[in-house]
Amino acid sequence: MDIIKKNRKDERRILIAMIVDSVVLGRISGKWDKRGLFKTKWANVVGKWCVEYYKQYEKAPQKNIQGLYEQWAAKSRDTETVRLVEKFLETLSTEYEAL
Repeated sequence: MDIIKKNRKDERRILIAMIVDSVVLGRISGKWDKRGLFKTKWANVVGKWCVEYYKQYEKAPQKNIQGLYEQWAAKSRDTETVRLVEKFLETLSTEYEAL
């Protein structure tokens, strides 16, 4: 089940909220499906990190998202995917700063 069906802009805003806001992340984590809730692969990858972090610490990862990325990247053998997820996170950071 996708929670975002309109456009990527909405998807990105919700993902930013999951990264920085514990209340939003708490509400979404209860509905999180193993396949994810977003249309795009990258959003589901990052969303999964957030949900797993919330289950362990009961708060949003905020700046710790970088560490979650680094742990994931160290285990990944697909350097192209690692590069794309890094770029995706950079654009989310830029959008967050603009908000």
